[in-house]
Amino acid sequence: MEIICDTNVWYGLANGTLSIPASKDLVLTASSYFDWFASPMIDRTHQKHNLLLEAFRAARRNAARSLLIDPFDHPAHKLLNYIPKKQTLKSVELMEELLENMARNIYDDDAIRHISTKCRDTKNNIFVGGIKSNNEHLFNLCAEQGGSLATGRYKLKKECVYNSLRKWIMTFPGFRDVVEGDIDWSRIEIFLNVYYRFVNNKPRRPKPNSMVDLLNFLYLDNRGHQYWSEEKEFLELLRQSYGNTIPPFIYEGGHIVNEIF
Repeated sequence: MEIICDTNVWYGLANGTLSIPASKDLVLTASSYFDWFASPMIDRTHQKHNLLLEAFRAARRNAARSLLIDPFDHPAHKLLNYIPKKQTLKSVELMEELLENMARNIYDDDAIRHISTKCRDTKNNIFVGGIKSNNEHLFNLCAEQGGSLATGRYKLKKECVYNSLRKWIMTFPGFRDVVEGDIDWSRIEIFLNVYYRFVNNKPRRPKPNSMVDLLNFLYLDNRGHQYWSEEKEFLELLRQSYGNTIPPFIYEGGHIVNEIF
């Protein structure tokens, strides 16, 4: 079975607080590259820069394969065999190359600074900002009467949320001229269900890093995938959303490690 890994798993494997599970194949995704370059630790003068490099080394050493496709490109890649634009793939490949060079103490400071700025914008404005905007849209469209977005006290209609999320995904790259009814949505059922449960979670709402975790669920398939995260906020919200239990598509790989990036 493959396990899609959040970035903090690579930190845990690097510092020895997590162990590699038996009979599981770990998967490194493009989201981790965005995380590393969006982190202030990407700066070689940062006191924790070496921690970031050790996490990258742990990922390269322990990942059975890499998914260098960003989460917005991956649904069409998975459902429609869409090939992302070369420019998009090359940006992640360049991040990988720069990190490999950094691990050998070779630094292209201008390229690192340029990509770091773009990744911070992508993570904060496109990943997190896009989900915040989408959640407001879901409230306006799907909330039952008497709810309040300001207080977080509201309940959303499940089928309305599912329909809206499917339409949102249809705006992602690769879905142009595709008929919604021709798509096997069951293959991203986990993402739809987790997203619905998260936006209905009361009285707490997902924080930015939890929202990035939500996007990572776009990598999961209902055909033998699990997801591994060690972020306390995310796991607690997930546990609340599923009746104080952790669902089977979540891999619990050891004790919780503190978020350090």
